Amino acid sequence: MHYKMRPPWGLGIKMGGHQMTDGNGHGAPKEISVSYIKSSQFRVVSAQGAYGGFAPRGHFALTVFNERSAIPQESTLHVDPITKTPTETVIKTRAGIVRELEVCLMLDKQSLIELHRLIGQQIEVLKKLEEDGYVARCKPYNCAMVHLLFYSSSSDYKL
Repeated sequence: MHYKMRPPWGLGIKMGGHQMTDGNGHGAPKEISVSYIKSSQFRVVSAQGAYGGFAPRGHFALTVFNERSAIPQESTLHVDPITKTPTETVIKTRAGIVRELEVCLMLDKQSLIELHRLIGQQIEVLKKLEEDGYVARCKPYNCAMVHLLFYSSSSDYKL
C-alpha cells in the first residue's frame, strides 16, 4: 500500500500523543517512503563556529558562521609606466577577524534533542574511525571548534 506523505500528525505518528495509523484507521503501516528534495535555497555552508540560545517562544536558535581574515574594502592599483605591471595598495580594511553568519536553524525541543543525539552518535563514529586509523586526528591548530554562546539572560544557560 502506498501512502501519501502528510504532516506527521496526519499520519498519527507518535508525536504529541497521536498513535500512528495509515490515515484510514488501519493500524501502523509497515514502512513509509521518505523523499528528500532540495529546496531552491539549499546550499552547503562551511561552519567554523556557532552562536545559539533560546528565542522568546522557546525555540532554540542556532546560527552558524565561518571565520576568515578581513578582506580589503578599498584599494588602489598603481601601474608601472615601464613594465605595465600593477601593484596594489590597500587603503581601507577591517581590523581583526570577520565572522560571516551563514544560516540560523530554529529548533523546537524535540528537534534539539534529536540533533544532540545525532551529533553525539557521529562523534562516537569519528572517534572509532580515528582509533582505527581511517581518519587523521585533528591537530589543535587546524580543527574547527563550535562555540555555543547562550544569549539567554538566565544564568542556567550560560557557559
